[in-house]
Amino acid sequence: MCAFLGGIGGQEVLKSCSHKFTPLKQLLYFDAFECLPVLNNNHNIAVFGQTIKTKVFESRMFFVGAGAIGCEMLKNWALMGVGCDPNKNGGNIVVTDMDQIETSNLNRQFLFRKNDIGKAKSVCAAQAVSVMNGDINIVAHQNRVGKDSESVCNFQFWTALNAVCTALDNVSAGLAPKANSDRRSQTAAVVWQHSRPRRQRCAHLYFEEFPK
Repeated sequence: MCAFLGGIGGQEVLKSCSHKFTPLKQLLYFDAFECLPVLNNNHNIAVFGQTIKTKVFESRMFFVGAGAIGCEMLKNWALMGVGCDPNKNGGNIVVTDMDQIETSNLNRQFLFRKNDIGKAKSVCAAQAVSVMNGDINIVAHQNRVGKDSESVCNFQFWTALNAVCTALDNVSAGLAPKANSDRRSQTAAVVWQHSRPRRQRCAHLYFEEFPK
């Protein structure tokens, strides 16, 4: 850190003395978390408290879509510890996507690699985030959410969830998860749509009872 900050400071001094280059006129953000000891989620406890950390670990989540937005969200959940219940009290993530990985996906869906081409997105995404966090409890499905999968995504499945999150490329595909999640009073449905024709994104959060 001393070498880095000293280098930046020396560079700015030379700019000021020579009047040859424009000095930095912007905010500088620098972190060195790798210099800190491993905290084993104690940083989450310090910021949010033990109660919130326990709720995050024991969350039962259903995630629909493992594309570009899905990869980013699953990565965030893995790093946050969502569904990483060490006591196996039910905390887990179920991710579903019926698509296979194509070559064109590799430039923006960072959980996938060249040797994943042709494989199921949900399976590869689940394997990738499991490497990031070995404690995550994640199950991969390849079902389309709707009437075709009602035998799997039945009433018992929906009522056991804490939240539903969709990362889909059309609005109509997100209506089925929202409709099913609305059937249970305490299920939160996070509907994150990406409408390709208009290039607009919208996020909706539904709570029957606002969480405390």
